[in-house]
Amino acid sequence: MNPNKGAIEQSIDKIFDEIAQLSIEIENVGQVAQQIDAIARQTNLLALNATIEAARAGDAGKGFAVVAGEVKQLAGQTSQATTEIGGIVQSLSSHVEQLKTISTKARDGLPSNEISSDMGMGA
Repeated sequence: MNPNKGAIEQSIDKIFDEIAQLSIEIENVGQVAQQIDAIARQTNLLALNATIEAARAGDAGKGFAVVAGEVKQLAGQTSQATTEIGGIVQSLSSHVEQLKTISTKARDGLPSNEISSDMGMGA
């Protein structure tokens, strides 16, 4: 029996704990990105309403129409950025799942060369 087996098992258990925490944090980032996207959509609607009100105000509302247009553009950029964040979150989640698989194989005692080949697949 390998005298380091207990230490290795403890290390792998710690890896699982860290992976679980990482999964939670990734999910939190995704939720925040969804909230930001919802705010961006609401801001876009407010900018549209402001543009309509500016048009109804005639010449006096021209400056406000420019500001409303800029706000609408910023809302669009924010929405695009949150879409990109969503893609990153999905990628991170995929990598975490790979880590779980590799860690499970390590814990179950697969030869280290098989674990190493799995690690190279996701790179």
